Amino acid sequence: MLCVLSVPAPLRDREFVLRLFRENWERWFFDPRRWRLAPEGIKGIDIQFFNFSPPQYDLMTLVTLQTGQTLCFYEAILAKTELTQGEAVHGNVQIKNSNIYLVNGYTSPTYMKNLFEAWCQTKMLGSLGFIGHLLQIEGKTNIEIENLRLLGKPGQEVTTNYLYRCGGWAETLKKRIKFDIVIKRFLPRTPLERGNRELAMLKVLPKEIVPRVHGALINRAFKVNGENLVLVLFMDYVQGVEVGKQIWDLMEEISLGKKGGKEAEQKLSDLSLTIKNTVDNVVFPFHQYSFKAWHSKALTVRPKDEYYKWYFREVEQNLTTLKTIGIVNTAEKIRLSKIFKRAWKHLLKDIKATEIHGDLMWRQIMQTREGKYVILDLDQHVKGHAAKDIADLCAANRFIAEDLPSRDKDYMRSLAERFNNLIIETYRKSAAKVGAAWSGNLEAAMLVYLAYRHLHDAAYYAPAWRQAVGPKLRSRYRRYVDFSMEWLDKSLKLLEETLEGAG
Repeated sequence: MLCVLSVPAPLRDREFVLRLFRENWERWFFDPRRWRLAPEGIKGIDIQFFNFSPPQYDLMTLVTLQTGQTLCFYEAILAKTELTQGEAVHGNVQIKNSNIYLVNGYTSPTYMKNLFEAWCQTKMLGSLGFIGHLLQIEGKTNIEIENLRLLGKPGQEVTTNYLYRCGGWAETLKKRIKFDIVIKRFLPRTPLERGNRELAMLKVLPKEIVPRVHGALINRAFKVNGENLVLVLFMDYVQGVEVGKQIWDLMEEISLGKKGGKEAEQKLSDLSLTIKNTVDNVVFPFHQYSFKAWHSKALTVRPKDEYYKWYFREVEQNLTTLKTIGIVNTAEKIRLSKIFKRAWKHLLKDIKATEIHGDLMWRQIMQTREGKYVILDLDQHVKGHAAKDIADLCAANRFIAEDLPSRDKDYMRSLAERFNNLIIETYRKSAAKVGAAWSGNLEAAMLVYLAYRHLHDAAYYAPAWRQAVGPKLRSRYRRYVDFSMEWLDKSLKLLEETLEGAG
């Protein structure tokens, strides 16, 4: 049974609510850090309702930038006179002697109960609808929300999506089912169809390596590439541990063991097995199944493709950042730019494409309680080069080795390279078994993308170093910039040698 809350009459007037949200938009909804958008970059905003069902309001904010680009942000609001523990409040307003809180619906048990019950009954909420079935239930259902929380805390790494964990019970006339679900609400700065991309990949990959998907909340009035826009995905919560944590902890234990003169052979064996299993069970299958689904004609990345444009744009943006901060000068910027352009022309241009994760990190792979490996965060996948994903994991190993305290840095660095070789060799063996068209020229492509990643990391941490408050934080970020630039220099020397041989 849908839960209904009473609100003052003005909040049932569409024009009044629209005006109220517009007038308070920057104070209530604008999040420059999460949106990665400065106020001075905004030319104008417009608000459109997907669903106007007081006291529930689902809306899209269309933000026009000074550059002419338009970004879209989805919000779900529940108006209440009293708060429930854990509810996040955008703001509050006084109406007819009532203090009304405007709550983020995805932190509100009341909102989520209404949303899930509407889903089970296949009800439309304005232009919002659903695909899939929650727990395979259809018909009248009573939802009990037992726990609901945001996954992540203020100050943690900024993401363009919101993740929530929601647990409880769904009860029909015939059965009572317990659920534990991750809600992924997209804040699609760009590309707009992040949710559609993730859902498509979840359908393509083997069910063993992705979470079970219940379905999605879609906007039927807004289409992207002919498809209804996916706003939210609902997936099973995966019980397990991040592979990133396993690798970091094992590397740390090995580092500490080296301090005491121990070889930590068992830890080295455990680390090798974790890396090998991850490549065999997740990384290679990810490329293999997406290649079969979308790129079996074995085409290359072409100038019109998104990935081609991204490659060159990122190089120039990262080099500009480093030049602005004073880490490279104009001549160095021009030289580095030329190297990456030559690398594309002579080493990357003819490599067959597959779909890649695009933002692969060890922490985006989970080992479940049952020992399976599951890959997460699939909304940025794109037609590209498999070596990019592999290089990102290798660069992460270097980062861990550099960041961990150790009296023997050379040993930790050699360890990172040992495991990087294991990643490449494990991947190459799997590719050879199936004659993977997309794995051609893998070693040369790895040289390019390792340099590419180190350039990105230097540009990513350089502003944080300059803007950091306090000597401890400045020292930390400066160290990240320094070793990223050191590894960039080493990688570029190897890359230039390869380019000389390529012509």
